[in-house]
Amino acid sequence: MPGHSGAKFDGNPLQYWSFIRSFENSVERMCDDDGSRLTRLLQYCVGKARKVIHCCTVMPPSEGYKHARKLLKERFGNEYRISEAWIDKVTNGQQIKPHEG
Repeated sequence: MPGHSGAKFDGNPLQYWSFIRSFENSVERMCDDDGSRLTRLLQYCVGKARKVIHCCTVMPPSEGYKHARKLLKERFGNEYRISEAWIDKVTNGQQIKPHEG
């Protein structure tokens, strides 16, 4: 859950939905203004994910927060990218040895 040290989102499509659900449950429901939500979202995003949404900080807070969520979903949360990431993980991951089943 965002708020503890291991909750950073780096843009891995396989982690997108669990990150967003956790963010919604722990931050979005607790913060009542979009400026605070955007600030927290930026704090929890690193690497590629942070670069994608950094442009949203120059927008009015409610517009910036909505746009940041939209960008994250388009870039890291669409079904095609998630499927590609799973296929890549399966085809390029470690081979399963015969005795490992």
